[in-house]
Amino acid sequence: MGRGGPVLVLALVAGCASLPERELPDASASAEQVVQAFVAAVDDRDVAAVEAMASAEHADLVRDTWFGMDLRALDVGGSVPRSTAGSEAEGYGHAVYVPVDLTVSGGDISLDGRTAWGYLLARDGPDERWLVVDHGMG
Repeated sequence: MGRGGPVLVLALVAGCASLPERELPDASASAEQVVQAFVAAVDDRDVAAVEAMASAEHADLVRDTWFGMDLRALDVGGSVPRSTAGSEAEGYGHAVYVPVDLTVSGGDISLDGRTAWGYLLARDGPDERWLVVDHGMG
């Protein structure tokens, strides 16, 4: 076999193993649409999508805690404006809280089943994408 043979085979195998990229919400997406996409990305253990839709700190937390669980967003409620002061949204221009009913399985027994949850999202202005910066019980 020539010198280029194994490299070509590895490149072909690596190309076949990659998954198609997820379409991420852009700046025109509502906070509710971002939450729906975020929950789906967490359930799929899609690290790149989670990192793109969350602050760096929150993405680290999600990878360390939520990637072992199965999540389904049953109902995403309307966003509620929140102050950025004293929260994970501090330093951003705008923040909203989005309540969501989830089903959770495969993780902490206290969250098993249907759970009222919510996400805090932030951005500096309407021309920027919403980022998930925190989460917690509704």
